[in-house]
This record gives sequence, structure tokens and C-alpha cells, in this order.
Amino acid sequence: MIDNCVSKGTDDAYYMLEAKRQADDEYLSKADIEALDKSIFENVNLPYGELRAKSHGEEWKRAYAQQGRKVMDIIGMAKDGMASDDMIEYIKDNLLVEAALS
Repeated sequence: MIDNCVSKGTDDAYYMLEAKRQADDEYLSKADIEALDKSIFENVNLPYGELRAKSHGEEWKRAYAQQGRKVMDIIGMAKDGMASDDMIEYIKDNLLVEAALS
């Protein structure tokens, strides 16, 4: 199904995806579009290594360095996103509920 929506990169850009259709920008606010344009302007010419360093936090580095499956921890991702202590507790509580119900 995803093959109907995106084209995969080749050669040295194998990690890139390109949409096969135009975006429906009716779903985006003016502020959304401005933020996207700003991000594209700031990042469009960055080499992949710099972009990865800018966009991947400590939890990604920890997971990537581990042997076997590269699994990121939800709490680690929240901390990388600068979640408050209250939000961390909220996430932990929800993970406990989810585990108890599964």
C-alpha cells in the first residue's frame, strides 16, 4: 500500500521518500505552513549526518548502539522531547494501565 503513495530513494539516498501526489494543504494552517517552510529552509542543504545529529536524540543513540533489535524506550523519547516530570509520570501510568489490560 505504501508503494502507491511514495517513491523510495536509490543509491546514496536510499533513506529518502518522495510523495507521489501533491499535498492537500487545506489541512494545514498558515502557521503550520510557515513552520514547515522555515524548517525546510534551515535543513534542506544539511548533509545527512548533520541532519541526523540535529534530529535524533540520546534515546535514539542508545537504541542504535544496542545489540540486536534497535528499540527506543517511550520514556527516553519523552525525555528527549523535554517532557515535564508530570508528563513522564503520566506516560508511566498509562504504560502500566496498557500492560495490565493486554
